[in-house]
Amino acid sequence: MSKLFYKVFFFIILSIIIFGVLLFALCFGYKRLIGIEKNCFTKKSNTQELESNQVGDIKIRIVADVNGKIFYSSQTVNYNDQVKLFLMIEKGGLKYCDNQKLISQGLTKPLSELKGFHPQKVKWSKVEAQYIFYTSYVGYRQTLSGVKKPIIKTIIKYYYQKYELNKFRYNSFLYKKNCNYISINQKSKTNYSIKLDNKYVGTMRYAVSAEIGEIKLSTPSVGYLNSEDFDKMDKVFRISVQGNTGNKILDYAFSYGNLPYYFGSNSRAWGWYGSDCAKYVCVVYWCLGYGIPYLSTLNLVINFSKKANITSMDDAGFYLSKGKKIKYGVNVKVGDPVVVSPTPYAHAGFIGEDKNRNGFLDKEDYVLHTSKRAPVYEKIGNTSLGEPNKNLFILNFYNWSYF
Repeated sequence: MSKLFYKVFFFIILSIIIFGVLLFALCFGYKRLIGIEKNCFTKKSNTQELESNQVGDIKIRIVADVNGKIFYSSQTVNYNDQVKLFLMIEKGGLKYCDNQKLISQGLTKPLSELKGFHPQKVKWSKVEAQYIFYTSYVGYRQTLSGVKKPIIKTIIKYYYQKYELNKFRYNSFLYKKNCNYISINQKSKTNYSIKLDNKYVGTMRYAVSAEIGEIKLSTPSVGYLNSEDFDKMDKVFRISVQGNTGNKILDYAFSYGNLPYYFGSNSRAWGWYGSDCAKYVCVVYWCLGYGIPYLSTLNLVINFSKKANITSMDDAGFYLSKGKKIKYGVNVKVGDPVVVSPTPYAHAGFIGEDKNRNGFLDKEDYVLHTSKRAPVYEKIGNTSLGEPNKNLFILNFYNWSYF
């Protein structure tokens, strides 16, 4: 009797421990998935009031100097472009900015000539989404429908509701130095960042604040982005740096780096804020003039012609279509969409460079895709897009007259 009692007691205790460890792992793993970690937080910003970029006749703005050419709005720039952001203040019909080109042309005066300006009070910041993963309500419901275990459903519901994962939330990270202009820094503090050669690419948003006498001003920042009003969100200054591969499609796709994964994103307007895998492919082609509708991974396969069906891989790591190697420039080109669908793990991305320059697609070549975080550029053999099967296709995109 006592032996049986101890066996039962031991089994109960062991079961409780295993259940506890499993529950902790699920909770912690889900928090990591959406980026709710200690190193993803900064001090909370005041999101109740939108930033004031104008008080009376005094106005503050950011000016971009791209290779000596001046821009007053968000820009997508090339990899080798030299980009600096300048503080500009307008007061009483006059403009003050320390950009030498503007000063030499008589368009602005130096900020030092602006009465009441405090150079030590200038603060530049980078503005980023708080988490690495978001989902629309439709995406949330789709996720729940694919989950069988009640405990996992409960965890997903808890984090979705607690952190409002259908709503983007932003944080502001201050530059260490106070100055009247800065060089851009595209490395994300929250998400995965892509570095090509010696330079980070992708999207970053910037803001600057300053004081003139007792007046405090700030360009649009966290408050505008958290408003979820596209008219306000688009006023936050954005710089997006393209890649340097020489392929128009792939290089433009790199400019969407640093942006969080947004599962079930169903609006074209969200392109510069976050996408899921299929939306990412569509957004890039939209912006390059391909008039295609927004499509899921399944519809991508249905609506576009197929260049190759990657059904197998030989012992040397070369991908095969109908038993033959897939040749760059013939069967596949850099920037082509690659899609696996329909499967339980449907996914889409862009074919990258022929890294080993052997002329054929193999597991060492690269793919650019987004999966539960910002876009990643990595070996295709390390992803689900590199697992040959009857549903893995390289697609042929062409120009639609959809819009």
